[in-house]
Amino acid sequence: MNKTAVLYSNTPPNKTQEKRFLEFLSEKHGTNITLIWEQTPYPEGEFKLCVDSEVYDWSAEGRLNQLKDELEHIKYKNGDIISLLKDAVENWEPKAISNEVGTVLSVGDGIATVS
Repeated sequence: MNKTAVLYSNTPPNKTQEKRFLEFLSEKHGTNITLIWEQTPYPEGEFKLCVDSEVYDWSAEGRLNQLKDELEHIKYKNGDIISLLKDAVENWEPKAISNEVGTVLSVGDGIATVS
């Protein structure tokens, strides 16, 4: 089954970038993927990559959300939280993590229909 992925960015990917996107997507979703580009006002180097209900957010906001999630999950016991936060920030690297998105179509009798 052929899937379509949409790359939202300010400039279209060059051939090398397109190849890397398709390799990444094929590892996650199989080999029959078509990549389309849609222009958005993101600053240079920022993008969102969407396939099915998954979004890979490489915008500044998306990377900040990843860091925020990392900091919120620091485990400590009666220790110095400042040093733990400092270590987390210094060692943090953004990752290609997908977020699932969907739209609630209807809610009734305690059941939600989501697309």
